[in-house]
Amino acid sequence: MPGLILFNRRWHVGDDDFVFRGIMEMVFRAAWLIALAVVYGVHNGSFTCKAGLYLEIFFIGLIGQTVIHIILTLGIVCVSSQGTMVDAYPRRWLRITLYLKFVFGFVPECILLIAGTYWAFGNTATCDDEVLLTMRIAALMGLVVILLFIISIAVLFDPLGGKMRSEENTDVTQVSTDVWLQRCSRICCCVGTGNSSKASLSTIARIAADFFAGIDLVATDIAAGFVLVHQDQHRRGLDEGYIISPSDETVEGAVGPEATPGSPSPPIEDWLDINRMIRYLKYAQAAFGWPFYLVMNGNCSGPCTLAKHYKCCAPEDDSVVEDNCCQCNLAALKLTVEIPECDIIYATYHDSLFQVPFYVAYNHKDKTVMLVSRGLMSLKDTVTSLTVQSEPIEFSELPDEPNEAHSGIMKTARYIKCKSEEYLQEAFQEHPDYTLVLTGYSLGAGLSACLALLYHSQYPTLKCYSFAGPPVLTPALAQYAQAFICSVVFAKDMIPRMSRVNMDDLKLKVLRQIKHSKSPKFRILASGVWRALCCCRKPAEEVYNPDHTTTENEIKLSEQHDSKVNLAEEDSESWVDKAIASCQKDVGAYPVLNVPGKIMRIIEVENNEYRYLLWTKHDDLREIIVTPRMLTDHLPTRMLAAFEFLARTGQTPLDHLPQQHIQNNH
Repeated sequence: MPGLILFNRRWHVGDDDFVFRGIMEMVFRAAWLIALAVVYGVHNGSFTCKAGLYLEIFFIGLIGQTVIHIILTLGIVCVSSQGTMVDAYPRRWLRITLYLKFVFGFVPECILLIAGTYWAFGNTATCDDEVLLTMRIAALMGLVVILLFIISIAVLFDPLGGKMRSEENTDVTQVSTDVWLQRCSRICCCVGTGNSSKASLSTIARIAADFFAGIDLVATDIAAGFVLVHQDQHRRGLDEGYIISPSDETVEGAVGPEATPGSPSPPIEDWLDINRMIRYLKYAQAAFGWPFYLVMNGNCSGPCTLAKHYKCCAPEDDSVVEDNCCQCNLAALKLTVEIPECDIIYATYHDSLFQVPFYVAYNHKDKTVMLVSRGLMSLKDTVTSLTVQSEPIEFSELPDEPNEAHSGIMKTARYIKCKSEEYLQEAFQEHPDYTLVLTGYSLGAGLSACLALLYHSQYPTLKCYSFAGPPVLTPALAQYAQAFICSVVFAKDMIPRMSRVNMDDLKLKVLRQIKHSKSPKFRILASGVWRALCCCRKPAEEVYNPDHTTTENEIKLSEQHDSKVNLAEEDSESWVDKAIASCQKDVGAYPVLNVPGKIMRIIEVENNEYRYLLWTKHDDLREIIVTPRMLTDHLPTRMLAAFEFLARTGQTPLDHLPQQHIQNNH
């Protein structure tokens, strides 16, 4: 539903957003009314002092205003609950009820509270201290309510409200970009004020303005759309964390000939061994430093163990840069991967825009030199990740392809390459028979993949392990990198699916679900909360299915509904059609970025009782899975626990999900 037009400007709230707000206000007002009535009943007859009449008027006025507020709010809730997100005609009286509440509720209440505060705190009041205290508390509580109302107005204020009222404005996009730039600058105020910072924030603001251009939705519309998309994905089995590949397709990235469904792949190469993966995942986790170590070891033994390895007031060491005074990050690194300090060649914890901490270390067990980049851990890292436009790169091994990569991550990878080259040369001079291994988690995984491309001509035997990394390379580069990069995706993690193309696809799905939804927004949101809290598996709302064959009865019902649609309803529906058309124009406008190399996906099915390791095609990550776990599945601890389970059970990567789980899904 487009933003509500009130006082001749748009606000960040829809006319169907007042159900839960109104119910909460009525509950609060009812409790406040009871409290006022009880207090007035207790002190009735105590207003005989000087100025007591004013205080009694104040009390009676508050009770009357509270009753008026409850009645008007009830009307607002009843009107706001009508219709659907697209069908706004049943809510056509909402603005009138809001104006009535403003005129007969808010304005008189403000006047009464100002006067009551003067009477309660003025020198003319000579009533008993108990009566005065009660009056002052009532006045202050009323002022707090007014303050909260003013804050809510500030939150719901739309800086573009005046511009968006007129469709003839040609500078809306520029104004929107400026607004997004102001928001980014406030949020990322600690990122810096240099030219690079300003350019990056401007790029992010331009991307955000472009992404939301032509879409007149409020936050609750998007939330309701996510609920509907989630329910549609549940119907298709996607919220189980996997897409079922047809049994006659070869899974891209699988090693050897095709296997039968559910059967293990032929023996995989040594560098893809699960136990090796676990070791390198721990190296990636170690780059996060002492905060992550304490999270991993939350009991009392964690801080105590870490404290034993502190080197407080240690002399400066060229091999450890910008660690804290006790070198806590270095201590966490040594404990996480269980290596002596002499095996750490270089570690920097310098954190700036497009400059991420990393370390170089020996891994004598596997005869490798490790180059490990830290994942996302600061606002500066967030800016790096959000600089998502792609940039052309030169790659001599694919000269005829339009090679592109994630701009922010590639820029950071070049910084790491510049800083790490001399330390890698030193390491391989001492151990020329060792192999270069690059790894990282999240942002660090994307950096490792880009570094693998940058270093591949220099170290052709290198291997890269990208854990939960974002899409960073164009399809040709991602396909070529299968020989030396392995990406690992855990369950429903959204980060490996967070490409601009996938975001546009999700936006289009949300709009289509909103257009075809026949339920009011408050019911959709309530069903989503119920499913999330109670783990309900049954779809609570009927969702739009583009593959559904319409029955004769449904056609008749649709014709009856359409016959009732008047001109106002047709106008209200036009906005979503325009938004869908605008989104469809963007399809194919941006280059596709893929997760690089072979893709190994950890699948959890049947309430996480079973875990499998599957070779996955790039196309299986073309859709963002909307679920509460889309964020929690990105945690490194969950991936490590799953890998350890797979290692204990002796599993190897499969080409297809076992048949019994495919059947259970249907």
